[in-house]
Amino acid sequence: MAGAPETARNVRILHLAFLAAPAVLFFAVATLPVTAKPQITFLPALLAVLALGEVGIATAFRAKLLRPAVAKLEQAPGDARALAQWQRGQLLSMAFATTVTLYGVVVRVMGFSWNIAAWFFVAGFLLLLWWTPRLVLPSSPNVRPPSL
Repeated sequence: MAGAPETARNVRILHLAFLAAPAVLFFAVATLPVTAKPQITFLPALLAVLALGEVGIATAFRAKLLRPAVAKLEQAPGDARALAQWQRGQLLSMAFATTVTLYGVVVRVMGFSWNIAAWFFVAGFLLLLWWTPRLVLPSSPNVRPPSL
């Protein structure tokens, strides 16, 4: 299994791909000819409530997975299980943030205006920025700090 610097680098590369996803989805949806009028007017509000719930769940997962993993890695930087737990927590966070963006796709495809759909795109992108992977380990002779 890869060490902490390699794993942190790989997770950061995946993070860059996740950061590109909202932009790609935005441009993909922008090219669709959406002319239908929305039938279910409460759909954006329902999806906003679901998105807030997902952010809460993601925050709980982050607390459950990342904090203990970072604490273990500070004590033993070579702990493979803690590193895998940190990686899992980061990937789950990115997936949850991207689903908020996907709600924007649903809202726009259903015929709602960009004034409503854009909020989901912005919220998902900001969550991805806020949850940028960080793994700072104490310096030791056999542990290099993670770099991009």
